[in-house]
Amino acid sequence: LVRTFMWCLLWLSTSYKVSRPTALSWWDFSALVPKHDDITPSFWVEQSFLWAAFLELAADLILSENKLSIIFSWRMLLDFVTMPITSLLIRGAWKLADFESITGCVEVAEADPFAFSIKECGPFDPRSRVFLVQFGWLRFAQIYATKHILARLGVFSPTQLALNSLVLSVVSLLSLFAGCMYWLEAPSPTLDYQGQKAPIGTFAEFHDFLYFSVVTLSTVGYGDYSPVFDISRLACVMFIIGGIVWVPRQLSELSAAMSEPATLIGRLPDTEPVVVIVGDIQPDQLDAFLGRHFSSSSSPEHVVLVSPNRIEDYKRHSRLSLVRGDVLAPLSIPPAAAQKLDFSLVTAVFITSDVHRSVTDKTRVVRQDNKTSARLLVLSKFVPPERIHVIYKTFKSVSIAQQVGVRKLVCLNQLKMRLLAKSCTDCPGAVTLIANLLNSNIFLRSVLETNTMQNKQRRKAFWSLPARDVAADIDANEEESWQQQYASGADNDLLLRPIPRGLVGVEYWRAVEGVFAHTGAVLLGITSADDVSEQTVSLSPWSLHLSEEHVAIWISRPGPLQAVYELYAGADSFAEVPLAPVIPPYSLADELDLCHAEEVALAHRVQAWVRHRQAPFLSEVHTLMREKRDLNHDLVIVCGWPGDLPHLLRQLSDADYRTVVIAPQPFSASALRKAQEIRNTKYLLGSPLLQRDLVQAGILSSELARVLIFNEGLLRSEEAGDQLDQDALLVFGQVLSTLQESSSTMASVIVEVSHLSSIALMDRSHWWPSNLQSLRSYLLSPFFAGGKVYADGLLFPMAVKIKNGLPAVVDQLLRTTVNEPSLSLQPLPLALRREWQKNLPPTYSHLVRACLERHWVPIGLLRIRKTGLRPHEETNFTIANPNAHLQLHQTDRVYVVRRRREVLAQRDGDAQQLESRFSRLEKRAACDSAHAYRKR
Repeated sequence: LVRTFMWCLLWLSTSYKVSRPTALSWWDFSALVPKHDDITPSFWVEQSFLWAAFLELAADLILSENKLSIIFSWRMLLDFVTMPITSLLIRGAWKLADFESITGCVEVAEADPFAFSIKECGPFDPRSRVFLVQFGWLRFAQIYATKHILARLGVFSPTQLALNSLVLSVVSLLSLFAGCMYWLEAPSPTLDYQGQKAPIGTFAEFHDFLYFSVVTLSTVGYGDYSPVFDISRLACVMFIIGGIVWVPRQLSELSAAMSEPATLIGRLPDTEPVVVIVGDIQPDQLDAFLGRHFSSSSSPEHVVLVSPNRIEDYKRHSRLSLVRGDVLAPLSIPPAAAQKLDFSLVTAVFITSDVHRSVTDKTRVVRQDNKTSARLLVLSKFVPPERIHVIYKTFKSVSIAQQVGVRKLVCLNQLKMRLLAKSCTDCPGAVTLIANLLNSNIFLRSVLETNTMQNKQRRKAFWSLPARDVAADIDANEEESWQQQYASGADNDLLLRPIPRGLVGVEYWRAVEGVFAHTGAVLLGITSADDVSEQTVSLSPWSLHLSEEHVAIWISRPGPLQAVYELYAGADSFAEVPLAPVIPPYSLADELDLCHAEEVALAHRVQAWVRHRQAPFLSEVHTLMREKRDLNHDLVIVCGWPGDLPHLLRQLSDADYRTVVIAPQPFSASALRKAQEIRNTKYLLGSPLLQRDLVQAGILSSELARVLIFNEGLLRSEEAGDQLDQDALLVFGQVLSTLQESSSTMASVIVEVSHLSSIALMDRSHWWPSNLQSLRSYLLSPFFAGGKVYADGLLFPMAVKIKNGLPAVVDQLLRTTVNEPSLSLQPLPLALRREWQKNLPPTYSHLVRACLERHWVPIGLLRIRKTGLRPHEETNFTIANPNAHLQLHQTDRVYVVRRRREVLAQRDGDAQQLESRFSRLEKRAACDSAHAYRKR
């Protein structure tokens, strides 16, 4: 494509360097070819383009299966005329034609053009260096042929391709006509310049004849010039007929492309491996899939989407082919796609559907899953089960996939219910933590750095808080750092990689400690290299010795993870790398010398000490109140009745939480029967929009822990709105207003929305997304950062991770069984908090050491930005795997992987210590308040 346009520009530039004294003589190429046959740089540029085109044409002819179709095509004829080998053949034919010697004819043409005879020397100069310049205007026909190259790029729709074809045909026809007339007529044969420069207004240059071609083919015909020679007139007639026939044909093709829906966009690969996505996937889901797929490796496979939806709605990508059709209706698939798509080259097939729920049609989700199962049964005839990946919305159809032999599947509803159950019980903020680990390719820090200054100032106003509302041990001038801390945690990823050679044979806990001390990466657990499933995933196997058969589960950024494999590349590298006795609390710059580094570290310590000594005890009092509240509050109110709700109720019951479901009607009779069989569960027939029904459910109870609002089954048919998430917004406002009236209720609210754009409506702060179409804008919402909102689009990146088995890892993290390690949110260890008044505020590296001593694997923090009187007024955010030098706050809580049995055993002991310590701190705070009052 580039060579074609470059060659056209090269010929245009050389056309202004040649001249012809008379219309009956040869062209004068003395400006291009010196008399002594010196080779100029322009000659090498021209020859490089020409020989590259010749070699490409020869390669196409050799590798083609149907060589006759190429030999007798107009493209071959055109290329053959304008190739260097043709000039050699013409020179040989010139000698056979018994013309005068070429050298003598050139000398006569340059010395006395009027004495030159075409009958004795021939119609044109046959020298190889100038032959292609004379006939280079034929290359303008190749401009139209570039439309096939544009079609192979896969970035244009059929309408755009038809428009490109029209433009290229017009440009090619006009340029070809102008070049032909320029070679035949320039300069004007009616004038005799005698070697002098042509007068103004004379048709002597290429642009003059381009003007003539436009005027002629547009049927305007000013009459300021007309061809003189018979061959020129014949050429005009042929080009006019071609323009009358060709251009309207291109217009009809454009009209047809605009009226018909597209069925195929992009190039279907013939030999390279591909990944096929089947189903009526939505554009935002496909964007999430492609963003993860194309960022997972440097050379990802080509992706082919087969969907019954309008393919014009999807974004274009050079390695994405869009096919409109359905495998359930083979006749709907375009014949070109059905013939070229070879399933033997398919490395993976993802079968999915629209995971967004419909509020008005409750059976739509079931129908979508049934279609997914039907597509699975069709494709299982052509693709082995180990290459098929299925994404279901509900849990009912999973058995069909298991019977076919598919092991790599995920149920988004089941995963969602486990995630919400974790967020409602012992792990608040788990929604944000897991979603950020799945959307790690978003790189929020780059968004914060590239935004305009206006957006930065507006975002700072949204995130900043008055000094009196900020936690006591936090500097009021550090509000701007909240976003950076949250964004740095969002850059972490949940990955599966082979065990480095240097860690083979090392105990798991020693590997966790050493890897974090030197790189900051977290070794979460291990799994089997052959089959990644719920049975083979082992989180926090404390005394296990790592082996080559294991696959490591990492939480890390790309840079630290690469450092892990570089540091432990050798067989004995773990023993060779010394482990520091204390994990360094500060990451010092490499370019600083040791003395300067010590001064910087000392300055940081002094500043932290000053801020620490000025902090009162209120932050620790709030921390203890929160821990005491979590031990005594076990009531969860669920508003609405979504599909697979019994799965959520069962998870809450296993965690010893009481649940009250308030909805106008259950999803189905069978769902109601299953819910009534679960212990600690109560169903209340009513509307969450009515305050009396909320009070009857226990929203004003002192034991209330969470209020969970779904966006389905909330209101009666006469109350429900016609907009998505409208019902959830109304119920959310009613719940907040009811909680405001109670001074004893200590509960937080979690809302489910259908689309990410609804997060902007639920967020009670002044935040607003800078880009309504970008996922990154919604991940920066303070409402989402605190784990108070859930959307199905946040978990859809899990689809591309089915390929390596990461859904099994997430499923293990969210389990509520007593004996299996799972995710849990714990307060800072008491031993670490007791040292707070004696030493400097500890860093995250000290917390990691304290957690490892208790057999905990820390993976993140829940940081409190604003301490309110009640939990729904608190503002917090999660940080996945913070930097080792991050200073802790007394209000922080740590996400750890540990056995729930240990949590239950420690709960009683912690409760007694908290009661006694809380009473002491209350007395001390009261004394400090009385002393301050007397001082005033």
